[in-house]
Amino acid sequence: MLHVSDGLLADASALRDRMGDEAFFDGLGGGDSAWGDLGSAWDAQSFEAAASAGPADADRVRLIGDLVNAYFSASVRSGEWLPMADGLRAITAHAKSLGYQGLVFLIDEIVLWLGQHLADQAWVQNEIEKVVQLAENAAANLPIPITSFLARQRDLRDFLGSHVAGAERTAQGQLFAYWEDRFDKIRLQAADLPKIVKQRLLQPVDSAAAYTLSTAVTEVKQDHAAWGYLLSDDANSDEKAFADVYPFSPALVDTMVALSSLMQRERTALKLMAELLSDGRDTLRVRDVIPVGDLYAPIVLGGSQPLTEEMKKHFAISAQFYRNKMRPYLLRKHGVTDSQAEGLERSHPFVTEDRLAKTVLIAALAPEARSLSNLTAAKLAALNWGTISAFIAGNEAVQVLGIVREWASEFGEISIGDGHDPIVTATLSGVDYDSILERISTEDNAQTRRELVRRLIAEELGLAAASVSLIGLPLTHVWRGNKRTVTVKFGNVRDDSEVLDSDLFHSDDQWRVIIDFPYDSASFSPADDTVRMQKLRDQGRSANTIAWIPNFLSDARQEDLGKLVLLEYLLTGSRFDANADHLPVADRGPAKQTLESRRRTLREVTTSALRQAYGVNAPDDSNVGTDLDGNQIFAPLTDGLTIAPPPTGTLRTGLFHALDAAWAHEFPNHPDLGAEEVTARRLGEALDLVTGVIEAGGRRQGLSRVEQRLAHDVVMPLRLGVLNENVLVVDAAHFGWNSEFARWTGELAGDLTVGALRTKLRGWGMTAAMENTVLLTWAALGNWEFIGIDNPSAQTLPDGAAVRRANLPDDADFTLAQVRAAGIFGVQGESHLTPRAVARFATATREAVRISAIADLVQQLEKHATVLGLEDDAVGRLATARRVNDLVAKTGSARTEKDLVEVLATFDLPDELTALGRTFATAERLAGELQGLDWGIITAAQARRDASFESSLAELRTTAALNESVAPLEPRLKDLAARARALIVGSSQSKPAVTHEPHPGSAPVEEPLPGHEGRVSGTLSVPLTDLDEVLAKLKSDISATHASTGTVTITWQVD
Repeated sequence: MLHVSDGLLADASALRDRMGDEAFFDGLGGGDSAWGDLGSAWDAQSFEAAASAGPADADRVRLIGDLVNAYFSASVRSGEWLPMADGLRAITAHAKSLGYQGLVFLIDEIVLWLGQHLADQAWVQNEIEKVVQLAENAAANLPIPITSFLARQRDLRDFLGSHVAGAERTAQGQLFAYWEDRFDKIRLQAADLPKIVKQRLLQPVDSAAAYTLSTAVTEVKQDHAAWGYLLSDDANSDEKAFADVYPFSPALVDTMVALSSLMQRERTALKLMAELLSDGRDTLRVRDVIPVGDLYAPIVLGGSQPLTEEMKKHFAISAQFYRNKMRPYLLRKHGVTDSQAEGLERSHPFVTEDRLAKTVLIAALAPEARSLSNLTAAKLAALNWGTISAFIAGNEAVQVLGIVREWASEFGEISIGDGHDPIVTATLSGVDYDSILERISTEDNAQTRRELVRRLIAEELGLAAASVSLIGLPLTHVWRGNKRTVTVKFGNVRDDSEVLDSDLFHSDDQWRVIIDFPYDSASFSPADDTVRMQKLRDQGRSANTIAWIPNFLSDARQEDLGKLVLLEYLLTGSRFDANADHLPVADRGPAKQTLESRRRTLREVTTSALRQAYGVNAPDDSNVGTDLDGNQIFAPLTDGLTIAPPPTGTLRTGLFHALDAAWAHEFPNHPDLGAEEVTARRLGEALDLVTGVIEAGGRRQGLSRVEQRLAHDVVMPLRLGVLNENVLVVDAAHFGWNSEFARWTGELAGDLTVGALRTKLRGWGMTAAMENTVLLTWAALGNWEFIGIDNPSAQTLPDGAAVRRANLPDDADFTLAQVRAAGIFGVQGESHLTPRAVARFATATREAVRISAIADLVQQLEKHATVLGLEDDAVGRLATARRVNDLVAKTGSARTEKDLVEVLATFDLPDELTALGRTFATAERLAGELQGLDWGIITAAQARRDASFESSLAELRTTAALNESVAPLEPRLKDLAARARALIVGSSQSKPAVTHEPHPGSAPVEEPLPGHEGRVSGTLSVPLTDLDEVLAKLKSDISATHASTGTVTITWQVD
């Protein structure tokens, strides 16, 4: 009714009724139609059949043509449709005539229909206009209303590939918006899918079946690790939602929704679920959760096509990777053929691994699905719950990770992240990177494999020279606080032309480690290496050498080693660019990224296999052989040394385990100072603490936190003293080396030197600084001294230094000497008589007398004895100064520390030291005062015979005769000088001065002073503001009449 030709056929039927069949069909042309021989005469039967056929039917088209030619020459062509508006009006009028009050249009697949024709923009625009008219005319004045429901499974924009130009994409987007704005949206949430699935697909047949299914869900829930992953979806499903979709999981449903939205109509979620149930009808048990991996085959390999060209490309690349790489690899790995694989049980290892691989590939196609995002090994195992048989329950994720690592080492498309539960990713680009590797295949040879193994082991051991020659590399390790060095070499131990006897037997004190390779040629095995080592031991030969003999890598891992050799070569420098020039430029980046990912994985796999081969990780038969057990991995050439299997760890920790055992065998009594190196500086700090305790009487409490740690970490292990809580005791009774040193000193007798004692300590294997610390502590406790060494320390103690009992002074002399030195020189005393205490005391005393000015004081007193009235009395200031001076001189000339102490103790001194101490303390200041005094003006004042001055001079002489401790001399000296100046200046002012004509700023010049030829004096009062000018003038006048070497005495008074 909506087609124009329908009306023409209706008119023809009416005309037939009026004309009758015979006349009508004769006029229609009978058998002579435009179709020629292909046509036939119309009759009632053929007319009815053609009229009821569709508009595109050939007979109907021929009938319309004949009718137009015969009766309706003014009509239009048979294929013409009514305009949309007219058609809607016609159809609603027809429906109304039938008694309907409205029409409801349910239009499915319209978006998919339009999406298939996006290449024809004009067609799409025309059809969208019709959809718009459907909405707009529904609200127009139609006979009855129309309500339309359009299923919009996807956004039309999703069908625009990435190749579409920006302008075209914008235009198409505006067109889609123009359409969508005409309709209201009803969103159907994915959360409703479990309910729909349960109602339409998963209804239990009875209550018993429902109970059985509920029990199965409860069993799954008991796996707490997997439960959360199985519930992961966009709807945040809970246990009830799981029960509604069981034996599917919410995670699988979420995956199906994500995948089916990419596919054509025939791949809807419900249809997929029904297909999976049908496929598992005879094999699935009630407790089985359908794995996510089972979705891959029906969706990707089933022949269905995605909606968009871009997704078609992704699906094709995924299928190609699976068919051409992954599946053949799995078939080879599990030893089955393609035809055999089709009939395997669901629990077969091939089927399980194949399912895991398909899950990873699904995640690559729908990464936006929450159930597939961040696909870790644990999540991968959970999404295929119940299909993985682990040796230990709960270790499914570990087993899966091991499988995935094998894939990653085989295919660059599979990569593994970092961490305990890394993310597994498939990056499928479709780029032929294998062709690049084929170009450099000759780089994989015996030499390059050796070099790579050396480099990988060197990196694991932390050898600094990993990138260069690896012959004779030094490796350091801290053992019991002692940083020691070993020499590491690589070579085939069984081959005496490669590992010479001179490599194994050496005269070095250092240990040597020979690291063998984890493979050999032809029929050789690790046993051949151990046989050589055993033969050498049987010959009675011994050396500080360890051979590290590994089990051999499996064929698969040796193949991986060869692949890694190629990748390491290719991805170094500019070699990739040089060997990838045959690829399109756009493909080179993805190819390099894939190869780098594969290299990372192969490095991890190979390193893990090396750890197993060298015995530091548990062996896996797929990676290494088991010819040697743990006790044979390390083969030492030292008598009596057996090295136990190393603990789980790295090659570095494994080698250090062997070295620890070797050093413990060589030096069993070495002090255990911890895992960190004890430096000479730290030993010096410990020595300072110990000697301080010794000189304090051998006991100190109230240690600071730093001192406590020092005592605990160094003093105690070195057996220098004992720490009890916060009290450190260091004395002869608690010194742990007493018996050894007593025996050694007796054995060495007169040949006691540092070198001789160090030889005795050699069996402990300590560093020189550790030995020095022990020796210096012993010396401090036993009052031993090192001849010719001024300041022995933990860092410095020459082997040639002789050792003897310290030449200490008598205890009484030392005590008296300290009393006298403190009283006279102000030197701080020591609490105990020890060599260090005597040395410190002597040093301090020598320094005090060295800087003393007592000799200057004696000189000044003697020089001015007449004015001062001093005589050579046995007592008094001068006598005291001379005695102190003699003491200083004799003390300073003492040759040894003991001599110095004895000088102080035996020198003739009074019991009371106050006068001597005061004289010594004020010597410098008083000598300076005497030296700086103007003795000339005092002499001039004496010549005046002034009674007052004479009285002051008498007082000065009285004071000068007394000791400084009784009467300080300095004030009297200053007073007398002042009186002398006053006397001289005052008498000068009473005489008329002979001067030039006075003028501002000039000072009058007086007659020369009696007895002082050339000396003149004068006074002048000037304002403070003119002082600089007057002084300058005065200097000029004096310089004109006197030599420049003359002395000017200045006095001043401020009024």
